[in-house]
Amino acid sequence: MLWFLVYGYTCLLLSIAVYPFQGRRSLGSLLSLAFLTLLVVVGVLMFQMDRDPILRRLDHPEGTVGNFLSVASNLIMVGGIPLLAVLASQFPGVADFFFSWVRPLMGASH
Repeated sequence: MLWFLVYGYTCLLLSIAVYPFQGRRSLGSLLSLAFLTLLVVVGVLMFQMDRDPILRRLDHPEGTVGNFLSVASNLIMVGGIPLLAVLASQFPGVADFFFSWVRPLMGASH
């Protein structure tokens, strides 16, 4: 269900970027605020899951201890794709940079 947030949010940003909505700028700002709110909520949720002894035993094998870096890496894995989408939607230069990497790959696949 957490991956639905990731890919659903990314698809929502792409739909706003592709379809010519009026007030695209205000929708982009609203989605950026929603992204930050979702990222904070998911971060709090992951840290609370790591603090719970039963969930920690399920997540980490015996002998390993969960720490801040493992929770932060999980948070980056979940929030990384939407973060790239937010940056690309708010800053056109970032989108051009990402597409400069994608264009040669797409040209090579043809």
